[in-house]
Amino acid sequence: MLDTQHDEQFLLGQVHKAGGKSFYDVWTSHRIPGSPILPVAFRALHYSIETTISSNNSLDATTSVRLRAETGTERVLAFQLSRALTIDSVTGERGESLPFFQNEGMSLQERSVRGNDYLDVVLPQTPAGRQEFTLHFHYRGNVIQDAGNGVLFVGARESWYPHLGDSAEFSSYDFLLRWPRKLRLIATGSKLEEHEEGEFRVGRWKTEKPMSVAGFNLGEYASASVASGAHSIDVYANRELEEDLRRRLASHDADALTLSSRRFGPASTGHSVVPPAPSPSPADALKQLGKEIDSSIGFYETFSGPFPFHNLSVSQIPGTFGQGWPGLLYVSTYSFLPSEAQQRAGLSTASQEHFTELVPYHEVAHQWWGNVVAWSSYRDQWIDEAIANYLALLFADTKKNPDHTLHVWLARYRQQLVGKLSGATEAAGDIGALALGSRLNSSKSPQESRCAIRRSPANAGDKVRLPRTLH
Repeated sequence: MLDTQHDEQFLLGQVHKAGGKSFYDVWTSHRIPGSPILPVAFRALHYSIETTISSNNSLDATTSVRLRAETGTERVLAFQLSRALTIDSVTGERGESLPFFQNEGMSLQERSVRGNDYLDVVLPQTPAGRQEFTLHFHYRGNVIQDAGNGVLFVGARESWYPHLGDSAEFSSYDFLLRWPRKLRLIATGSKLEEHEEGEFRVGRWKTEKPMSVAGFNLGEYASASVASGAHSIDVYANRELEEDLRRRLASHDADALTLSSRRFGPASTGHSVVPPAPSPSPADALKQLGKEIDSSIGFYETFSGPFPFHNLSVSQIPGTFGQGWPGLLYVSTYSFLPSEAQQRAGLSTASQEHFTELVPYHEVAHQWWGNVVAWSSYRDQWIDEAIANYLALLFADTKKNPDHTLHVWLARYRQQLVGKLSGATEAAGDIGALALGSRLNSSKSPQESRCAIRRSPANAGDKVRLPRTLH
């Protein structure tokens, strides 16, 4: 495929099937030699978002985006918006309806299977270069799932509103959010006020500086706070586990009881009842996790400069991942659990250490490396990820673990790189260069990027700072 409007104009590949699923297998993608770098046609200057979250977790929202035409040559804007959200209207500054395209001809169910997360808007005419204008969007849908036991999962964390541009394009934001009053909601930016309106709570937030993305999280949270110098840390977690994790623990307990009843002596004819182990509460970890995160910030400031925000909200999210938005962390439930509960849930020793020692602190490091120093190309994303993880490893190594956490993890990563993935014909480290980014199997990039940082000139002496690894 040859597309002169794309940053990498030439792409060659084919549709491929594996594991019963179809995907596009990219053989090569690159810029045509000598071709000019395409300028950014439009920039988002400010987002004003008003969202109501109903008791059934659905969203009804309006967003106004202040934009500037940079080139004066284009009149089609491509926004990112979750396929789970349906656009009702797009209007201009005078209230005129504008044509738009969002997964045309697909039902909501079809979108979920083969749709995309884009919204194209066509302006009535090409705006002049440097001209500013505002677009208004009205949309609705559901990007929040009920994970059971009062635990909610916020999906589409980067596309719950119409978003223009990549991770290196920064804008200011203000929000007006309404949500069921039994829940607590946190968001990026500084909270200006919060009050009750009938069955809802209403809050307003405003970003203290331009950001590349905005997000929120909510749940039946308990919380704890840590104040430290010029910043504060608030940690939020549910008192109950999501249902899937609760079932995993219950299944393990049932298996353990069955095994113990068969292990010792003859079968009993009586009716003895052995109570199951109590379900752990993520909220039990709030204070300790807050203190550890505060310690990591102090450690990272030595390498990366002052913490870039006045407040950091750390929130639990179901799943096995973490994510770091400006001033807002999404941290896996597993990171809130003690090792005993992690083991009962089926985690290996390495996985337990991953969630306890690395995940929260990797996301903290993204406050600098990802939210201040951002990437614009998928070929550069590994740099932010590598620095964030290497900083997390360095912080873990300050805990005076006699096994030297840093050495243990780097040895694990090297072993993964030289080993073959399931069903693969070559070792993970031989799949391709780090600059291929998301085109690589996900098992290669994180491991090799950390090893690359370990081998970089920044580690040649104590006085060399991490930013030099970018040059």
